[in-house]
Amino acid sequence: MSTCTSTTTMSGISPRFAIVGGGLSGVACLNGLIRSITAAEMEGVSITIFEPSDIIGPGVPYRIDQPYCWLLNHEADHLGTLNGGDDGFLNWILENRETISQEYSEAMRRGWVPTDSSDGLISVDAKAFYPRSLFGRFLHFCFYDLKKNAEAHGIQMEVVAQAVEAINEQDDGYLAIRDALGTQYLFDQAVLTSGHTYGPPSTTFSSQNTYVSNIYIDEKRNSMILPASSSAVGDSQRRHLGTVVVKGTGLSANDAVMWLLEQRELGNLTFDQIVMASRRGQLRKTRVKTSKYKLQYLTPDILKSRVRTHGCLSLDWLIPLVRNEIEASYGGSLMNWHDIWNPRTSDVQRNLAQSIKEAASEKAIPWRSVILALADVRQYIFEHLTDEDKRRYFGELCTLYHSYQAPMPTISAKRLWEAMENGLLKVEAGLSNISLDKTTGKYSLTFLTGEDGRPVLVHGRDENDLPSNAMKHQLEADFLIEATGQTRDVHHFQKPYPQLFDKKLLRPHNWGGIHVDPDSRQPIKANGRRWNKVWQLGINNQGDVLISNNAPNNIADGLRIGLCMVNRWNEEQKSHLISPDITPDITMPRKPSNLRDVYVQKVIRAVVHIFG
Repeated sequence: MSTCTSTTTMSGISPRFAIVGGGLSGVACLNGLIRSITAAEMEGVSITIFEPSDIIGPGVPYRIDQPYCWLLNHEADHLGTLNGGDDGFLNWILENRETISQEYSEAMRRGWVPTDSSDGLISVDAKAFYPRSLFGRFLHFCFYDLKKNAEAHGIQMEVVAQAVEAINEQDDGYLAIRDALGTQYLFDQAVLTSGHTYGPPSTTFSSQNTYVSNIYIDEKRNSMILPASSSAVGDSQRRHLGTVVVKGTGLSANDAVMWLLEQRELGNLTFDQIVMASRRGQLRKTRVKTSKYKLQYLTPDILKSRVRTHGCLSLDWLIPLVRNEIEASYGGSLMNWHDIWNPRTSDVQRNLAQSIKEAASEKAIPWRSVILALADVRQYIFEHLTDEDKRRYFGELCTLYHSYQAPMPTISAKRLWEAMENGLLKVEAGLSNISLDKTTGKYSLTFLTGEDGRPVLVHGRDENDLPSNAMKHQLEADFLIEATGQTRDVHHFQKPYPQLFDKKLLRPHNWGGIHVDPDSRQPIKANGRRWNKVWQLGINNQGDVLISNNAPNNIADGLRIGLCMVNRWNEEQKSHLISPDITPDITMPRKPSNLRDVYVQKVIRAVVHIFG
């Protein structure tokens, strides 16, 4: 496996790089490429970014037009080094306080954005959780700043406002990328950063106007509100949603609930109650302070020894050791592991209150410190699990892990707790089925719990295979919102992924996502070999879910990928892997339309190579 630690200098050659996707991961890779290209003093380089929205930076998670109540789940000083070091985002806020305060005046009035009492403008707070849309604006600014820097160093930049339909390897060594208009481009290397993918709408519910398949699509979200042209005034004329079920209890479900509560307070809609429903019924933990924790039971040496003696790692062996680590972090105190593993629905509000209390304490919280310590070994663990245990992890444990690994902001947790206290929100666990009564238009949800009130985790099992103590209860709802987050099902990945699977240029995991080499971040082909001209960064490699996907790590990995791409190019030139008739040159037309054009381009390249 290759790693990249240094940059060599080459000149006189003109490489072309492509970035497929213009969100955070794309900008992170652009940042890495530009830094490595300028450090290597490369000349005549061109970089093309494919982004159908034509707005580079925000991507889906940080869209600049999304509701202000959708907050970052990282503190402001924990967002990487895209621009201006660790404090780049904060410095940008500081330099644009007046403009931002005008654009986010409603969010400040509503308490979603911190306000400086001395002047009434937005506070510059390192520990604040700002709206994701504000970070999206920062990323957009970063792109233009990077573009300016690139052009100052002679790097040609181009943005193609089209989706990529297909990527093919050519016999001459180039990557041929075709966009949605059918235009083909030739590149030496590419990085796939196309980002988030959501599952398709339910075929059972999609015809219902009381069903929202994706809260992040403006049209679907706003369908829950009366049109602006409506002359209706007062509570009796607002759209009343009745009982609203939000399917999911993760961060996407939090977004749905935050938006519904905010719209209710603004007077745009009403409802009787929101029900968050999922199998486990576990809300995300609240982000808390951490300290350095040294692993005792899951050290690299212990893990490697286990692999040597048993050939692999197993969840049945690992889970008790995770428990030992957490108990050790609390000084050896025995914990009610059952409450952590599978809490009762009746305990959800109490657990949320405890989580908020931990965040307010300003003390380092042991469980979170253990989760962060596991980051050093989690990739090794994942690589050495059996395929069956990997499937089991995604089927049974993934949501539990993420409830601890990806916490929510304190302000969101407090709003959830207040909604529960006021009877506007409840959480139901043990969800096993949702059906639709087409006569009444109502949704019927079936939940399974044991005699102790804990959810029965069915995980797709047939009802005849359920525990004998499983008790069934049902809930009727008027409105249904899908909020289970990104999909790992490769069948739903957007273009160009279906074509890449078909051409066997990518290898899908059986449990979702694609194979990515963790050292080089290059995707693995169907034949098991690394795709040595292509890199991958972003959520679509979730099959390797223990490779963390978040803003700080993506920015750091973007630097590494940019360095790897430049080093790969220089290594090819030094070892003469590229013959004279296919040496890249910036005079080559970008869009060959037929074989004759391709032949002419080869002649031009050969002449340029010979005569300089």
